[in-house]
Amino acid sequence: MKALIPILIIFSFFMLNCSELNQEKKELTKNETNDALKGDIVLERNPLWGQVSSIKEQVFTLEEKFGEYKRIGEVTTFTYKFNENVNLVEMVERTRDEYGSNYGSFKTTFKYNDLKKLIEENYFELSGRFINKTIYKYDEIGNLIEEKRYNADGDLSNKRTYKYKNKGREVKGVSISPTWPDGNSYRKFTCKYNNKGLLIEEKEYNTKGNLSETTTYKYNDFDETGNWIKQSVFINDKPRKIIEREIKYSN
Repeated sequence: MKALIPILIIFSFFMLNCSELNQEKKELTKNETNDALKGDIVLERNPLWGQVSSIKEQVFTLEEKFGEYKRIGEVTTFTYKFNENVNLVEMVERTRDEYGSNYGSFKTTFKYNDLKKLIEENYFELSGRFINKTIYKYDEIGNLIEEKRYNADGDLSNKRTYKYKNKGREVKGVSISPTWPDGNSYRKFTCKYNNKGLLIEEKEYNTKGNLSETTTYKYNDFDETGNWIKQSVFINDKPRKIIEREIKYSN
C-alpha cells in the first residue's frame, strides 16, 4: 500500500523557498543553519511512497571546467530515520571536503501533532549545541500556511507565509527576515509541482519584484516503489547539483 510521507530532500548551496502541504499530498520542510535563510543546506518537500525506514542521500556540487560541468570533491551526506508511522524523526548531515576530511556535522529532530502534521523542527550541531527552532502552522484542510524560525536566543529570525492554487501544484509565498539588513529581508517566491507532487520549478524575486533566480529540478531515475533515486538541479539553466539516494524499506 502506498503511503505519503513527509521527508526532507536536501539541496546544498541553494536558497529553496518552496514548501507545500495540501490535502492530497504531504510535502517537506526546509532547514536553515543561520539566523536568517540558510543557503547551503536546505530541505524541500516531496512525497515518498512505501514503508520507508531510512534514506541515505549524497549531494554532489557541479562546477564548470573547460566548458564542461563536473563534480567537485566536496560531498554532503544526509541520513534520515523514520518512526513506525513513517514520519521523519531525525536527519543527520555531514560534509566531507575534497581531501576526505569531515567538516560541519549537524542533526535535525522533528515533532508531529496527533494528525501526523509536522509542527516543530530543532536544529543542532552533533556536539549538542542548539542552533534554531522552526514552528509550522496549517489551515483547516492541512495546507502549510506559515512557518517561523527562531534563533538560539529565542528571537524570530525568519517568517514565511504560503498561498496555494491549482490544487496545490502552484505555491506563492513571502519570506521576511527581521535580522537581515533593510532591503534584503523581504522576498517573494513561487513554486510549481508536477502531477506526482514533485517540485519541478522555483522562482525567486527580489524586493523590487524582479526575477532574480530560477531553479529547476529533473528526476532522472526511480526505484521500483516509485521514489526518485537520482535528481539534477539547475540554476538559471546551468547544472549545479546532482543528488543520489539509497532508500531502505521495512517490508
